[in-house]
Amino acid sequence: MSIQQGDIFNIDGSAWIVVDAFHDRFGGSKTVHCAPILSTPELHLDLDVEIGDQGVGASDSQLPMGIQPLGVKGFACLSLIQKQPREKLKVLVARAHAAQLERIRQNLVTMFSVFSFDFDTVRRLPAPPDEPVAIYPGMIPTARGQRVCVVDHWGCFNGYPLLYVAPVEHDLPKPTPLDIDISSEYQDLFSGRCFVRTNEFFQVEQGLLKFDKREAIHMLGYGLLRKISRAYALKFGQLTLLL
Repeated sequence: MSIQQGDIFNIDGSAWIVVDAFHDRFGGSKTVHCAPILSTPELHLDLDVEIGDQGVGASDSQLPMGIQPLGVKGFACLSLIQKQPREKLKVLVARAHAAQLERIRQNLVTMFSVFSFDFDTVRRLPAPPDEPVAIYPGMIPTARGQRVCVVDHWGCFNGYPLLYVAPVEHDLPKPTPLDIDISSEYQDLFSGRCFVRTNEFFQVEQGLLKFDKREAIHMLGYGLLRKISRAYALKFGQLTLLL
């Protein structure tokens, strides 16, 4: 079965909506980015999108015969996106309405986009040892034992305890349009070509991001942040932003 952006699946008793428009572009990915559909009002955040009975109707649906588009109601929690294995995306229960899907695309690009600020340096002085580091998009700390790039603009500037980061990897044999080459700015930090892998983003607690306060904090410049934002616009299908 082909998996489309906006498909809603039942995974282990919970509803998840596919937000990834790019999972089949390069040979098919084994995992797909999905957002949980929650119904708890106190967890609803500004970028979450309502999903309910106003979705696709049976007459204009492209669901397989026997699948009813009703019974899924709540909101797509875009702040809790996770990668789900393809083998779990089997029980298709609904598809989002076109207007809902467009709202999801717009909100995701907002989450991962550069706003009206410009960092004119690629290095920042560390915070004093007894103070926490102020985290900004483009910073390169360590998480889960590897270097990562902070890509969650909305989370940084709204003080979310969880932030999205993308792994920083060396010498990819087959880079895709979603892999952003940062080698030119960081020849002193990395040997060989180095990429921010935007398609592999994941979520970590702010407190688990590790900085070496003995040195200046490494941070991407504005131009590279813009390239990362464009990669997310491509990933989530907001192609009008690339024109």
